[in-house]
Amino acid sequence: MNERKIDAKWCREWGGRYGDQRLAELFDRPMTVPEVMTRRDGPWRSVKAADRLWVFFRAASRAAQAVVANRAADRQVRAYCLHSGVDAVERWAARWLSDEDRSAAAAWRATCVARAGATVEAAEWAAEAAAWAAEGASARTAETLAAMATAAWVARMAAWAGDARGSAENEAQIADAIQVLAADEAAKENNHG
Repeated sequence: MNERKIDAKWCREWGGRYGDQRLAELFDRPMTVPEVMTRRDGPWRSVKAADRLWVFFRAASRAAQAVVANRAADRQVRAYCLHSGVDAVERWAARWLSDEDRSAAAAWRATCVARAGATVEAAEWAAEAAAWAAEGASARTAETLAAMATAAWVARMAAWAGDARGSAENEAQIADAIQVLAADEAAKENNHG
C-alpha cells in the first residue's frame, strides 16, 4: 500500500483541483502516500488537510481507507447521535458504537429518523457518515465511495459547525491515516524480516 507513488501526473489523472504549476511545485519527486500525508516543508506547508485526505482516499488501500472512514464516523456518531435527543437515533448510535450493528441499512434508517427531526441536522449527517463508512467497507469501489463519503461529510460538517470543527476533523483523519499507514508498514516489515 505505501509503495504507490504519487506525482503530478497521478493527481491530474484523478482530477485533482491543483493546476499544473502548483503540482510542479509540490511534486519535486514521486512520493508515497505516507510522505504526502506528512510532508510539511516548502510548498507543502500550505497544503490543507482536506487535500491530503483527497490523496489518501484515492491511493491508500481499501483496508486503510475503511479504518480511517470508520474512525471518523465513530467520532461523529459519538458526538452528534449518542445524545441527540431522538430515542431511535440514540439507540442506533449505541448499537453502532458497541459493534452490535454497524450495517449500512441501520445507519441509513438512523439518517432518515434524524432527518425527520429538523433540529438534529448534525445527528443526520453523522448517521449518514456512518452509513457511507459501512457501505465503503463492502463496496468493490471502496476508494471512490470512501472519498465521496469523506468529502461530503467534511463539507457538511464544516458548513454546519464552522471551519474550525471541520478542520479539526480533517486533522483527526490525517492523524488516523498516518497511524494506519505506519502500522501497515510495520506489519509489512515484520512479515519480511
